[in-house]
Amino acid sequence: MNYQSFKNSIIEYIRYQLGSTYHIFIQSIIKNNGIRLDGLIIMPEETNIAPTIYLNYYFQKLKQGIPFENICTEIINYYQKHHPESSVDIQFFTDLEQIQSHIAYKLINFEKNLSLLDDIPYIRFLDLAIVFYCLLPSSSEQNASILIHNQHLSMWNLSLTDLYSIAKTNTPDLLGYELLDLHSILRNSDVSEIPHQEFCLTATPCASDEQYPMYVLSSQNRQYGAACILYQNLLKHFSQKTDMDFYILPSSIHEVILVPTANRYSLFELSEMVSSINHSEVNPEDVLSDHAYYYSREEDRISM
Repeated sequence: MNYQSFKNSIIEYIRYQLGSTYHIFIQSIIKNNGIRLDGLIIMPEETNIAPTIYLNYYFQKLKQGIPFENICTEIINYYQKHHPESSVDIQFFTDLEQIQSHIAYKLINFEKNLSLLDDIPYIRFLDLAIVFYCLLPSSSEQNASILIHNQHLSMWNLSLTDLYSIAKTNTPDLLGYELLDLHSILRNSDVSEIPHQEFCLTATPCASDEQYPMYVLSSQNRQYGAACILYQNLLKHFSQKTDMDFYILPSSIHEVILVPTANRYSLFELSEMVSSINHSEVNPEDVLSDHAYYYSREEDRISM
């Protein structure tokens, strides 16, 4: 079965299983880093929002030998778990007072998203860009969002400075953070349970350096957690606790890894490792950067 036949068969199978009260279609979607994916949309007639299910990954499962019916069942189960309970009132998005408390920021790669950045507000940060989005209050998983565009700022009569100030206040409250010792994760977890790119990135360097463990930093829901490095005083307090400077490894847009400088690896070696893993293990749309960063306690600053 080729990819086009796979997509057509998915629509036919799911439409048969769910019935005629659902609108089921495929939409081409440009993701982070300019990656184009095919999103399956399953939307009941009475709602105006639905989770996007990317078929590119499921086609890879088919090529790996997973039966077609099993894939369809997995897709339906995913939809039933993640679909919103109600529609979203799009009008609320026109009122800044209503949405202000839902605005957050995230980090993306600057060079890989130049076309997108022409149309959205952003702040340059090293080789990255701080961009902004609105979390939808009716999201069942609390991770459905709308990216904020330049036209939204015009509609709200809001400056980029004020937008950043709002997001800077909101994001730690909306997303929180988790800072986990990787040695504890590796000791207490089955290797098969650890996300593949995370394990590859950390298992080798930290295996013999338990005196200076690495730490995974992410948001509490593991979405856009790399932005936690922007939280006010978080890195400062971490460096005070460990009593040393550290490197920051951008393992994806969803998390970073903090490596004490007492570890035997150099910034160049860590950057080489990040780049290698990005090209072999991380989904292209999840790549943040090929560079490791350095945090200085004395300067309270991140540099490349």
